[in-house]
Amino acid sequence: MERFFYGSQHTSCMKSGYVWGKKLALVIVDPQRKFSLNIPEWESRRDSGVKGINRFARIFRENGAPVVFIHFDGASHTGYTKDDGDEWLEGMETADTDIVVHKTNMSCFKQTDLEDVLKSRGVDCAIYVGMLTEYCVISTYFGSSERSIFPYLGEGALIPYNSNGNEAAELICNTLSPELAEKFLKGEQPEIRLEDIIRIGCPASSDPWNKGTYRRAYTGARTAPYGA
Repeated sequence: MERFFYGSQHTSCMKSGYVWGKKLALVIVDPQRKFSLNIPEWESRRDSGVKGINRFARIFRENGAPVVFIHFDGASHTGYTKDDGDEWLEGMETADTDIVVHKTNMSCFKQTDLEDVLKSRGVDCAIYVGMLTEYCVISTYFGSSERSIFPYLGEGALIPYNSNGNEAAELICNTLSPELAEKFLKGEQPEIRLEDIIRIGCPASSDPWNKGTYRRAYTGARTAPYGA
């Protein structure tokens, strides 16, 4: 795990510099209209998240990796009253190869077959995106870790309840960019070792492999394209 410390060592963003695992899946949590918020900035918050989700999903589909949609069955707590509440958010891209898992609880793993869906495909790590960040997404993130599926949040692909909800989640959760996910799926990730990669006292770089002061060691990396 690569830790980027912003400004001081007391505030950090858990932005990962690599994927730890062999097979990666994308899980899109509750992207349904019934969880829309009645706030002035909702459309911009929604559209930004949907754009990020679509970007991740296209990368996964192009590389033959699993894309899983989570559909919440039940009433919304946001007070949404329109008849289209169970439909996906406006602008959400889907494909026939996508998998849909239904749930009735906050965690996508509780009383669902999500764990079986992932592990039957050899998945040992997953990126979680969708909504709402502070509730169902982060609950599923920690549930994933408990089931030995290494979790990441998808950078730029989360829709929060609070305006600063994504920033709060990124302080305590591993976050992965679409660029690094694509490198991994294409088999272009450099070799890594179990030891943490720790980066101290400098901001995140667009090229975390070549810049900054940190210690690293590599072993056992997956370098073949996804599924090979």
